[in-house]
Amino acid sequence: MMVKVPEKILMMRSWLLNYSVMILAVIAALLLTRLLVPVFDPSVFTLFYAAVAISAWYGGMGLGVVAIALSITTVVYFLIEPVYSFDFLSLNVLVRLTTFSLVSFLITALSSELRTARLSAETSLKLLQNSEMRFSRLAESNIIGVILTEIKNGSIIEANDAFLKMVGYTREDLSANQMKWRQITPPEYLQLSEYSVEELRTTGVCKPFEKEYICKDGDRIPVLLGSVLVGDTQETVIGFVVDLSERKQAEAALQQANERNTRTLENMSDAFITLDRDWRIIYQNAEAERINGKLRTEVIGKSHWEEWPASVGTNVERQYRRAMAEQIPVHFQHHYYYPSKYDLWLEIHVYPCEDGLNIFFRDISDRKLAEKAVQASDERLRSFVKANIVGILFGDVNGSITEANDEFLRIVGYTQEDIQAGRLCWGSNAIL
Repeated sequence: MMVKVPEKILMMRSWLLNYSVMILAVIAALLLTRLLVPVFDPSVFTLFYAAVAISAWYGGMGLGVVAIALSITTVVYFLIEPVYSFDFLSLNVLVRLTTFSLVSFLITALSSELRTARLSAETSLKLLQNSEMRFSRLAESNIIGVILTEIKNGSIIEANDAFLKMVGYTREDLSANQMKWRQITPPEYLQLSEYSVEELRTTGVCKPFEKEYICKDGDRIPVLLGSVLVGDTQETVIGFVVDLSERKQAEAALQQANERNTRTLENMSDAFITLDRDWRIIYQNAEAERINGKLRTEVIGKSHWEEWPASVGTNVERQYRRAMAEQIPVHFQHHYYYPSKYDLWLEIHVYPCEDGLNIFFRDISDRKLAEKAVQASDERLRSFVKANIVGILFGDVNGSITEANDEFLRIVGYTQEDIQAGRLCWGSNAIL
């Protein structure tokens, strides 16, 4: 198990290492100078230039300045008469110290710049290596297709397994230079591909676009292609290819499902409309067109309350808003009646959905008229029964008399209590 070292400890280690290198460099310069002083005298500062340069190269500008100060102190104390003392009054010594300081500072600045440039180059190289490693992993992962192509001759230089699998070619086909992007591009997509080439040469990047490739067996495969130029040649391109077959199949299946649903809605006997959450009409079938008296092209995108103002303030609006707010289905009937316009009964079923309301309704005006006629007939019959002009009874198939008027009861000598008690029958051994 690896233990992560705290950042402060790492910084302390780096600081100690840098200063250790600087001190060792100055000590080495001192020892070598003492050994070789007959050769180098009076240039006792020569080796200390190297110590300053090494310190600045290793630790930067700050360490170089400290090395200059330590070198001057060492030279004055150990190498300039009187040794082991800081007492000197020689103008020549002051000039030499000043010259050493200036030259060493220049060396420090140059070494520091070189160090910075080296570190920057190392960082850039590391980033490039990481980038190349990530790109290699992406290509080798075969999550998407990756190809390397030449614009001018159209050759596909390299491709990963994912792309080869998409188009049905093999590595042998690739090695034999049998794959050219223009040849596997259908004619209707060539112009679009040439536009992408111009975009690459202008901006270095081509935004992803949809096209098709011709597979080795002649089939076509829909893809999403994005690409970038490699280097400054304006000819080599890396392309990233995504297989859209599954998406296209899903879209086709969804379109077929929508077409089936539309045919069902158009052929159904019920009227159907869909409202969005802003009460705009987004669909109306043929039966709804007939009942509403308006074509779908006239109402799509418009407010339901504006197109059907007779609903405003009625139970229709209350039920619609209830279904929308509580997300529950509601079922009710409503009577639209304007003597000069229409007399319309609707049976309405409202179902909330994620985007609004689905509303099924049917014209039940004829049914209501029939019910009204039956009711009127029943009322006339009841009036005739109650008039007691003749005796009238009502019975069931089991022989029971369920109802009779007063005239009939007078004739047979029974009462309403006898009927309610079930004592009157019209079958065998009965009164009739």
